[in-house]
Amino acid sequence: MFRTTQAIAEMAPCAVVGFPLDADVHHMERAKVMLMQTQHLPDDASFQMLRTASMDTNHRPVQVSQHLMKSAGLAQDVNRWG
Repeated sequence: MFRTTQAIAEMAPCAVVGFPLDADVHHMERAKVMLMQTQHLPDDASFQMLRTASMDTNHRPVQVSQHLMKSAGLAQDVNRWG
């Protein structure tokens, strides 16, 4: 469905706003999987957590996902280097 919607958006005569890019979807999926693994959440609960954080911080969901993944990477570095 996403690819069809994206194709329609690309053919539209005017700008269409709100369709996530593949990279955006990738970031969100990675963050969602990380939450599922670390917090032992089901798929829908992890997405809801990202969505709630997005609304609470007034940031786009992909921005919240990017911050989450960056923070997780920094935490791993701290743990690795003590």
